[in-house]
Amino acid sequence: MPRTATTLALALTAFTTTPTAWVAAQEPRSKAVIYALVEDPAGNPVQGARGWLAEERPRRLAALPDLDPAAAAGTPAAWPEAESDARGLLRFGGDDWQPGAGSGLVTTARGLGAVLPRLFARRLQQVTLEPMAEVSTATGSEPFTLYARARLADGRRVALPQQRGQRVRLPAGDYELWAQSVDGWSWQRLVLRPGGRATIAFDGPAQRLALPEDAFVHPDGWPTMPLRARGGATELLLRGAALDASLVTWTGESVTPAQTLPKPPTVAALPWPPANDAAVPGEPFEGGLPGAVWYGLVQEPGGFRLVARGRADDRGRVLLPRDPGGDSWLLATGAFAPLATPWSARGALAGSKGSRGVEFALQARDRQGLPVVDLVCTFTPSGMDAAAVEARTDGDGVARFGLVRGPGDLTVDDPRYANQRIELADVPTRTFQVAVERGATCSGQVTFADGDGDDVVVVTLRDPTGTLRPAVRTQAVRCGEGFRFSGLDVDADLVLFATATREGKTWSARRLVRSGGGDVKLVLADEDPDLGR
Repeated sequence: MPRTATTLALALTAFTTTPTAWVAAQEPRSKAVIYALVEDPAGNPVQGARGWLAEERPRRLAALPDLDPAAAAGTPAAWPEAESDARGLLRFGGDDWQPGAGSGLVTTARGLGAVLPRLFARRLQQVTLEPMAEVSTATGSEPFTLYARARLADGRRVALPQQRGQRVRLPAGDYELWAQSVDGWSWQRLVLRPGGRATIAFDGPAQRLALPEDAFVHPDGWPTMPLRARGGATELLLRGAALDASLVTWTGESVTPAQTLPKPPTVAALPWPPANDAAVPGEPFEGGLPGAVWYGLVQEPGGFRLVARGRADDRGRVLLPRDPGGDSWLLATGAFAPLATPWSARGALAGSKGSRGVEFALQARDRQGLPVVDLVCTFTPSGMDAAAVEARTDGDGVARFGLVRGPGDLTVDDPRYANQRIELADVPTRTFQVAVERGATCSGQVTFADGDGDDVVVVTLRDPTGTLRPAVRTQAVRCGEGFRFSGLDVDADLVLFATATREGKTWSARRLVRSGGGDVKLVLADEDPDLGR
């Protein structure tokens, strides 16, 4: 299906023509260029704002959502830059880099900034800059390197480019932060307000880790956050809350699943990764897939856990550890559709080497026939749950899954729209059309029992039956603001939680609700009130 520039989202008066016509006149249709229109709090366009945007993967293995092969190989993340023109227009892309989607950061020399949410090619998104907050050490004179990941109102996380200095500015928001100084690594969560100040602490108990020379270490769920890159120092120093972090360690082609440090800390450096009999390679396995990368997985209630990795040689042989038992799987990837088999039946994949699969794409539209952007969909080949591929639609509403094999199930798993499951006996060779519906909703407001405050409240919706996909959905709102969850089954019994931190105390609320009902009132109470207050 031909791509056009007619899907731009905003009608902006800053142009003498519509933004759709302007972009169409400026860019060839084949170019995947990402735009953002930045303005100050008064609504004026901002010239000279600097933006950084990291390209996002259009698809991923559902069993390994946090896998980043480039990061594991020691390749640093690329952060292409752009500068806004007199109209406030940031333009990412060109001959050397043509992303389909990305997220990142935009700042100005005057201290304004914003997190760039997921932006899409050929769709113009308006971004309002606010005064940034300042992060430093307690003295304000110690230089450090800061890695920040913002949590957006819809629960998504956006990693920002690393910054270094004695004082670092970040847009207002809810953050997970890793910071490195001469005193090691520190970890903490912060809620930053516009123009506010916060401190990073390099104190508390410490633990040194002794690493192999080729080790790559990152926090669980954040593969682009290199606590130790390949070729770096062979010791890693963690302090304070960082000692409680769950770490993933790569050495060569092997991987040690997420583990926390033993307690209490030791004076001597702790050998890392810890010895693990399950990670010792066994006999070579004749997988019949030359050059394939194999992953060992264990399925648990929350998803799959990665326990092993190996690469096949030019004859298809690969070293794999012994079967860990339980609901364990092997997943093979390469220049073919992903293949999966129970670990105990690993010989079953050897006969699949001649089947590459079929390129699969879909286009999603709503009830008005308009393209649905950023829709989360999953294709799962029959009998191969571990080989499921998750994809998101682009600015034209098209999701590309790459090579898959049928038969299988196509599911719509987006929290904005009603769940769907479509059985496909064969993989369509043409773009498959999908219509989506909003489904039932659950909405309401949150307040504090004492009637005060405009703190950020995290509202979480859970489906105790586990039939809703995703079963857990989160929004961050200000006290007094409304929340709204869509894409729910009609008359579904659900649970709402709300939590907030105020003056070091946790406030919370919980309520059983039914989708499609009236607005819900969540009143947060202090979980640990002072007696007699």
